[in-house]
Amino acid sequence: QELAQSSTILATGRAALQKRIMALLRKLEHCVNGVQPAWEETFRNWDVLTKILTSYPKTKLEDGTLEPFHRTVGKRRASHQNSEHDLEDQINEWANMTGFLCALGGVCLLRKSPGGRAMLSITDPRKSAILSNPSQEIQYCPVTQFIGHLLRLLVCNNEKFGAQIQKNV
Repeated sequence: QELAQSSTILATGRAALQKRIMALLRKLEHCVNGVQPAWEETFRNWDVLTKILTSYPKTKLEDGTLEPFHRTVGKRRASHQNSEHDLEDQINEWANMTGFLCALGGVCLLRKSPGGRAMLSITDPRKSAILSNPSQEIQYCPVTQFIGHLLRLLVCNNEKFGAQIQKNV
């Protein structure tokens, strides 16, 4: 309810609103319906954009590799021009997705078991059937994959985006 009301509160700007929303997301204590699928969809988009940004300019944004991501997000222009403004939008969007994933990662990592204890959450039943011991679960959990990606990004040396990526991690 507080999250829904946050968009109607007058804020000093977009950054202040985003900061408030992230703070509210971090307050969530339970993985309610919709949180896990939203987190996983955002993670997939974040992963695609991360690969593109870290390999730029080898995979320029206009070469079509970003097109499936654009269709998923559904808010890009038909034009494939990548002005400095467009590149800045991409890194800002990546930073916002990073914040969202960090804010909700904790509640996505844990779910309640029938006995009331917290358990590691694996949403893909095929992966959990393959696993023979609980320590293997951690390797297949999207949240731990995300954390592993973040750790690798701490040393990102991309000429164009490396410093911004490190700052946002």
